[in-house]
Amino acid sequence: MKTKKQIIDFFKSNHFATAEDCEMVSLFCQNNCGLTPKDFPIFTEPGAINSQTFIDWYRNGFGIGDIVLDDKTESYHVVNSSSISPVSSCAILSNLEKTGKKWKPESVDLDPTTLSSVSEIDNKALTISLAEQGWEFDYEKKTLRKKYLPEINERVEFSRGDYVGLGVVRSINPSENSIEFFCYFIYSNKRIGYSMHETGVCDVMSFQFNPMTVVAARRLNRELEKFGKVWNDKLHRIEPIKLEVDKGEKYWYISDKMTVKGDREKGTPTSHFRYIAGNYFQSYDEALEYLGKFNEILRDRLAE
Repeated sequence: MKTKKQIIDFFKSNHFATAEDCEMVSLFCQNNCGLTPKDFPIFTEPGAINSQTFIDWYRNGFGIGDIVLDDKTESYHVVNSSSISPVSSCAILSNLEKTGKKWKPESVDLDPTTLSSVSEIDNKALTISLAEQGWEFDYEKKTLRKKYLPEINERVEFSRGDYVGLGVVRSINPSENSIEFFCYFIYSNKRIGYSMHETGVCDVMSFQFNPMTVVAARRLNRELEKFGKVWNDKLHRIEPIKLEVDKGEKYWYISDKMTVKGDREKGTPTSHFRYIAGNYFQSYDEALEYLGKFNEILRDRLAE
């Protein structure tokens, strides 16, 4: 099976012989691949491939970013084309015992009859080995690029195959292959998290990261807004869509004497600084609840 990126690249690289072929392929992709009409093939060219050729490629062929095994040379390759024959590669891992599993950027044309797919487990392991050596496949330029590691507080898109999501990085540890997000959203199953401590969403080495686009950032906030939340990129935190009350209305805060105090919103720097510090509550009960939590933290500290 193929990912959306691979199918779209196939359409860019191959034309279909008739309008009927385009229509049949479009229907197939709509039912099996989750593609939208904007992704469907629209070009026809006499003598080009037909719909059956596409279906054969979809089921048994190779797409960009695939890692394949050349049975003839016992070497692994990263595919960087959607051509049916020959299949081109941009990286090679060969003579494993002699080279110590060293990947080497190298362009070569391969005979598809000598190639075989690797299992999902082997694909992940080989992708990780590529990343550990500082490489990953660039789907835009169709070549290897240096492994992109996001920074703390960075908004990123992460992907492996059709598992694609958006997130804001809280911490990242490549040596342990782990990453933690403040918040995240997964496109395929619409899963979302915003606890400020989201783990187990993806790993570092088998996934690819890219800076989040403006459009993607808007999508993340739209999804958060469904739960009454928004990502504050300046303060690096999740917060209610409307945390500050209107002018003249009452809010509560915890004073330096560790008591709950009330005040009226006047639009002054004092109340705004309380908002920035997170010491700004719309109800007395909520402020009292967090005062109890603060007191418990301070009490436990004395026992350490």
